[in-house]
Amino acid sequence: MQLMHVSSFLAIAWTVALILSSLVQANTEKIIFAAKFNCISTTDRFNSDLQEDQGAVDPTRWKQMVPPHTIVRFESILPKNVQSSSLAYSNQTHSQTENSKWYVLQGLEDSVMYELRVSYPASSPADFNIAVWTLSEAQKYLSKDLRLDKYFTKNVMLAHVDATYTGISYLTNKDQYPEKLPIPYNLVLERLYFRIPYQALKLAVTIAVVAIIGLKYIVPKAHSALKEVSSMKEKGD
Repeated sequence: MQLMHVSSFLAIAWTVALILSSLVQANTEKIIFAAKFNCISTTDRFNSDLQEDQGAVDPTRWKQMVPPHTIVRFESILPKNVQSSSLAYSNQTHSQTENSKWYVLQGLEDSVMYELRVSYPASSPADFNIAVWTLSEAQKYLSKDLRLDKYFTKNVMLAHVDATYTGISYLTNKDQYPEKLPIPYNLVLERLYFRIPYQALKLAVTIAVVAIIGLKYIVPKAHSALKEVSSMKEKGD
């Protein structure tokens, strides 16, 4: 009988987990990488078709991300084939939106695994390109006048993000096509523990603790209380 209650408890917990996971209504793309500061250049392995980025002019404005967990919210990016100056309805917000974004990954430990993850609304279908490079790798895609070693130490890696709109528009006004609108997104950096993201590991530990407490204390007490109620009912009959 007690085994039956345990199985019911686990089934309920699993159902709740599925319901919570279904509440996440967004697309996600990610890259898993190991921090390597003294390795041979592997730029071509990440994104060989990326052209020189002329828009990255001020590294001091690039947002910083630090493990074990950092989230940058409410970012926006224009699709690669759209220039903000070409938008007929361009306003201050759109004119400040870039076609690519750079981020500084600090505090990384050599040979440790990390996950860099982009999440964006399903209402903005897009393909995000995420690349993580050492300073020497990133330098190949920046102007020679922009020397990264003047801004960052050697134990820093850089992340580059751009996007391509993949939806099909039903609008007839070309100036208002969704593919010309900025794509909102959040960017998350997490350290991986046993291939599990930091936040997911915290959640898993919490669930495990709650399950152990429930199985050891709550379920037996509830079972005893039900038995007492049942026995009292039988005596009353």
